[in-house]
Amino acid sequence: MLRNLKSNVFLYEFIRKTYTRVFKLRYNIKGIDTTSRILKPLFISRDFVLGRYSFINKGCFIGPKVTCGNYVMFGPYVIIAGGDHQFEKIGQPMYFSGRQQIHSTKIGNDVWIGAHSCIKAGVTIGDGAIIGMGSIVVKDIPPFAIVAGNPAKIIRMRFDESQGVQHLKNISDNNKVVRNYCK
Repeated sequence: MLRNLKSNVFLYEFIRKTYTRVFKLRYNIKGIDTTSRILKPLFISRDFVLGRYSFINKGCFIGPKVTCGNYVMFGPYVIIAGGDHQFEKIGQPMYFSGRQQIHSTKIGNDVWIGAHSCIKAGVTIGDGAIIGMGSIVVKDIPPFAIVAGNPAKIIRMRFDESQGVQHLKNISDNNKVVRNYCK
């Protein structure tokens, strides 16, 4: 049934948009584009911004001040949080020490974040990057880098600089993007 539904792009996108509108109303999140799809998250902050045709898988925890571009995919159980607890106060339990200012996390266009990855709040992930499953991202990731590990390190580049420019140019025109959803 779902395979047949996804082959009818117009009907499938109508259902996605309707589901996303209901999700936005239910959780009072205004920054999510209606073409995106979200499956049973653990938590999503109300100030979360998500671009066109993006996907958030089940069990994701997305803390405050996170902005994502278009065509972003989150695998299941991705976490974006951390780096905000005070722990330097002598004689004060961390539980009662308060929090530092939370820095903005920016995720570019066409980024794929693998299952069970953890991203420290405040990092920037460049356009076209791929984060391998189970990775721990603690510093900025350049555009089109494929990273994995703990801490995440560059394995290789997805495109060279000229290919990357051409790729971003092609996906910036939404009319040229072929919508062939995973079945």
